Amino acid sequence: MAIVEQHRSPDGSLTFTVERFDDGDYCLGFDGLPWHTHGDILACQFGVPEEAAIRQFVDQLLSNQAIIAIARIGEQRRDVWVTETPVADNYKPTDETIEFRYWDGRPVR
Repeated sequence: MAIVEQHRSPDGSLTFTVERFDDGDYCLGFDGLPWHTHGDILACQFGVPEEAAIRQFVDQLLSNQAIIAIARIGEQRRDVWVTETPVADNYKPTDETIEFRYWDGRPVR
């Protein structure tokens, strides 16, 4: 596995990493958290070759065009993911909160 690129949010609270495994698979996600996606999934989603899809996804994230969801139980982050809509899951645990923000830390309104 090799880190292809790594980005830290301006407020220092998130680190996003693109990794490439020995078999050629790309994995993208927030460090230390379970959510991730893969280059081939992004290629299907965007309808472009894998490396172009990865670039498009990362560029959208870093330019505040993507919504980031942060799930917490108390002060503990449980997961962070990229979402298309800022809507909390109706099936989330009752003690979990979900915050929606952009890469630069601005809240989604």
